[in-house]
Amino acid sequence: MDLTDFSERYPGKLLSNRDGTQAFLPDALPRGLSLDSGLAKLLGEARATLGRLDEGGRNLPTQKLLLGPLQKQEAVLSNRIEGTHASLEDTYLQESSGDAATVEGEVREVLNYDLALRVGLAALRQGRALNNVLTRELHRVLLSGVRGEDKSVGAYRTEQVWLGGPGSGLDIADARFVPPPPEHVGACMDQLEEFLLSIHAMDDPLVRIALTHYQFECIHPFFDGNGRLGRLLISLQLIHERVMEQPWLYLSSFFEANRDRYYEQLYAVSTRGSFEQWIEFFLQGVQSAARGTIGKVIAIRQLEHEFKTQLVKCRSPKPTQLIDCLLASPYITVPIAQRALQPCTAKTARSAIEQLLHRGIVSRLSWRPKGKAGRPAVLYRCDQILAILLS
Repeated sequence: MDLTDFSERYPGKLLSNRDGTQAFLPDALPRGLSLDSGLAKLLGEARATLGRLDEGGRNLPTQKLLLGPLQKQEAVLSNRIEGTHASLEDTYLQESSGDAATVEGEVREVLNYDLALRVGLAALRQGRALNNVLTRELHRVLLSGVRGEDKSVGAYRTEQVWLGGPGSGLDIADARFVPPPPEHVGACMDQLEEFLLSIHAMDDPLVRIALTHYQFECIHPFFDGNGRLGRLLISLQLIHERVMEQPWLYLSSFFEANRDRYYEQLYAVSTRGSFEQWIEFFLQGVQSAARGTIGKVIAIRQLEHEFKTQLVKCRSPKPTQLIDCLLASPYITVPIAQRALQPCTAKTARSAIEQLLHRGIVSRLSWRPKGKAGRPAVLYRCDQILAILLS
């Protein structure tokens, strides 16, 4: 690390490793931060935007279906920040092809993130605490069957790691930032858990979430997956803090679009104690992501109405019922339609899809999963829904 980057205000200690390099040990997070008028105004605006998003989500007749695609898009973008190139389309194509359990590589990383998010949300709904036990469980889900699964999955790291800088990953001397030595990780995480679970009247929930994310990334408690898990925990903490009723807000789109600034702001907290600037950046992300999702919710509602109006004269209600299936995933096959329309024969499901095809609601794709022999199921896609999700 460049020690000249550290001002007198840096919130922690610099510890010497055995090799003579330095590592950063963060102080406990501050309570009751005093926000200037500009930041307080931004906080109020972010809360108001979240309120509109939560209200818009509650008014959706099919909100549970739309939540799934938003979570999957979050999984794609959070993994993209870490250098994974699987797209939302890749993920849906692999899932729709049949046995999702056989998916490997970068798409598996995305699906793991999606699964870990759903596991975490289910745990919170069951009344479990967002504590270190749950965090380690989610880490195991996140890295199951992918790169990094051989690096003490679900357990805190036992060796020093370092981040960024030329030659990063090869030589700690080139690192831009060195998180706490491994013998301090457990105590740091216990301290963070206490901050997260002991609600203080002087702390605003959004400010607490911003601070928690910084501290988790600063501690870097695991060998691998820290960035993805840290961003996943933001979504869970929004529910834990009762900021939102449903997980409508995901920040990876903002972080991915502002990747350099994201890392720079986190670094500035450690080196200069720039908590206010980090909170400002985080709240800007909340507003940006919330507005983006509000736009998607409005567009999906309009599209759902248009589709169902087109199908109102169909003799069978089954094509209309498939619209909900498309909202959950813009890709569909006859077997997927059969499951959605139970009880239903393959012939009836195919007929329902043909009605959608005839009206231009879906298009037929020629696509074969890599490495799979035999005749694949015919795949259909709703381009308009996919375009909204990708916007």
